[in-house]
Amino acid sequence: MSGFCGIVSPGARNRIPSQLLPGAGADAVGAKGDLHIRNAFIGKFGEDKCFSTYRGSDKTLFVCHDGVTLNAKEMKRSFAAPDLGSLLASIAAKDMENFPSLLRGGFAGFVWDESLNIGSLYTNHFGTRFLYYYYAERLGATFFASSLADIAVMLRSAGIEPKLDTTAAYSILSFGYMFDDRTLIEGVRKLEAGCSMAIEPREKPALHRYFSYDNETIHTDSLGDLIDGFYERMAQAVRQGFEKDLEYGYPHVSLLSGGLDSRMVLFFAKKLGFENILTFTFGQSGCADERIASAISRDLGYDHLFRVLDGGDFLSRTIEDCVEANDGMIIYAGSAHAFSSYRMLDWGKYGLLHNGNLADASQGDYVETDYHVKPSAEEWAYSRRFLPRIEEAVNDALSRFPNHEAFAIATRGSNAIVNGSVSAQGFTETDEPFLYPDLAGWAAGIPPKFKKGEYLFLAMIEKHFPEATRYVWQKWRLKPTLINKRRMESPPFRFVHRGRKALGYFVDGILGRPSRWDMNPLDLWYKNNTDLCGEFQKRRGIIEERLSSRPGLAEDCARLFDEGSFLEKAQVLTLVAAVTRLDL
Repeated sequence: MSGFCGIVSPGARNRIPSQLLPGAGADAVGAKGDLHIRNAFIGKFGEDKCFSTYRGSDKTLFVCHDGVTLNAKEMKRSFAAPDLGSLLASIAAKDMENFPSLLRGGFAGFVWDESLNIGSLYTNHFGTRFLYYYYAERLGATFFASSLADIAVMLRSAGIEPKLDTTAAYSILSFGYMFDDRTLIEGVRKLEAGCSMAIEPREKPALHRYFSYDNETIHTDSLGDLIDGFYERMAQAVRQGFEKDLEYGYPHVSLLSGGLDSRMVLFFAKKLGFENILTFTFGQSGCADERIASAISRDLGYDHLFRVLDGGDFLSRTIEDCVEANDGMIIYAGSAHAFSSYRMLDWGKYGLLHNGNLADASQGDYVETDYHVKPSAEEWAYSRRFLPRIEEAVNDALSRFPNHEAFAIATRGSNAIVNGSVSAQGFTETDEPFLYPDLAGWAAGIPPKFKKGEYLFLAMIEKHFPEATRYVWQKWRLKPTLINKRRMESPPFRFVHRGRKALGYFVDGILGRPSRWDMNPLDLWYKNNTDLCGEFQKRRGIIEERLSSRPGLAEDCARLFDEGSFLEKAQVLTLVAAVTRLDL
């Protein structure tokens, strides 16, 4: 798994075990006083990665920085820095807690002040790169890593036996992801989005939030100004992402579906003059996503690749791979279609994976009224059977957020929706324009009445990209126009529209065929694919064995698997595969 891991302990008594050390390359392991650290970066975008000691403005810092920093060229020019490492050392020396706020892109890292013997772990504004940490008070040591499995290995090397966090396990069985910063290892936490963390020997790590999704401070601009403001910021976001490819001489690859978000990334890219783009779609053959995406790509003049997923065979071959890619933090079926498709491309020939991930942070999909409402969690659960088991912990998480949109973006968003990006990071780096902080941070303050039903987003499209409304929006089964939005809000039209959808699903079910509006008909695949069903049933036999130390949990998992839908079965298999991988 790509990334890095490290230990801060008095006198560096705790060191990274040999099985985690790289096979070659002396510069891949650093020992700096009380810090022992190593990297396993992927071999792409090398100038955006740092692992060395640099001289800052008045201090010497060790910098471990992974991913891509989209504004690196601009920042180096502004600070007259010869390279990214020198730049990071310079700005971190002045403000170690907040310097990540100046960066843009999919980055994460650790900086270490050798003179003060203190470091800072950090991830990006929306946490698209997962980082984990554990503080061992008895040892005065903090363990951190990009991989949860690496944390488990390091803890065992220090004489600490990792234990399964039961609340986290029931979170997987309910939501299919974590509702807060928990992980499946008791005491190990995920660094929250937009946060840095001060780490020093003998001290408990101190969390600092350098970026907050502030949707309580509302803009007072006119609707026209808000529409143009969205357009200008989105254009900046797309430009920086696609220019990063050109820095390294890569052609572009961008995900494309029948939705609005990925579509608009491509329309912005075209308007900004970017060519040589491969658009990539995957799903059931003949689905609406295939037809819509291929039409958009053809009309924009881009090459298009569609990967057929008929039958769902990939679902039985990717369980362990997906769990390894996302540490079992998210239901494996949520990324299996993407992961199995990613590995078919020769990523040595392409740059970033551009996508419309978590566009909800900018365009308002989590806002359904003219005002913000209290946060709630139940609607996001794939399975509600065991929600009472974690009710207290979920309520505690809810109490931390001022409203439903903020809760949904921080939990379902940064903990689950980003799965498409997280699962790609073993192949390449990723670009999420809708999460560009200058856009998403500003869009947080759009009045709810303009966010509701993605009104402002649709208005922006109609004004600046009327050609994008010629294609049906898979979500509505209608073209994405404000006229159709008003129709969708009309009770008579909505009643007839829903009736047609229900009738279509009924007829498809009678005929035993997938709906053309469903790119991933999971339950149908499971019902008709005997090999997939057989693989699931084979794995059913090891549930009690793998969870033998938690008989109550094992019984619940067995019952959920036996009685549940495909997704509920997949939740169980995700947990079992993760417990096996982490040896909990």
